[in-house]
Amino acid sequence: MPRVLSYFASALLLSAAFWLGGWPWAALWALAFALLARQEGPVQALAAAGPAFFWLALFHWTGDRRLFFPFAMHLAQASSPVLLATAFFAIRIQQFATLHVLTVELLVAAAVLSIGYAGRRQAPPGLSTRVVASAIVAILALAGLLI
Repeated sequence: MPRVLSYFASALLLSAAFWLGGWPWAALWALAFALLARQEGPVQALAAAGPAFFWLALFHWTGDRRLFFPFAMHLAQASSPVLLATAFFAIRIQQFATLHVLTVELLVAAAVLSIGYAGRRQAPPGLSTRVVASAIVAILALAGLLI
């Protein structure tokens, strides 16, 4: 896929994130894509961060706002865990999340991102490892919230 098409596809996904989820979803997507495109290139950035849109589609279908958390953790694991987790918590504070909710999200985020980091260190490096690790982290993040 040529670079121009990759950037066009990312602009479409950014628009979809804003239209379906609002500015928080779009802001996290834009940050993750920018970091990944700078590190890996736009094609790999789409491949690594694109699967996070499963959570956005599920949110749009169900209306369950808790799905923002696995979306954010997927993007964090795919790109820069510390930066994306920080952006996620900044958004949640701006949304006036309660201290209890923020504490649970912080503990779950720390646990699942640590698991994802350890898993990626054990597996061979590559795009497929990144995509699988991100998907596992997102599923664990949802499970951690639902428990």
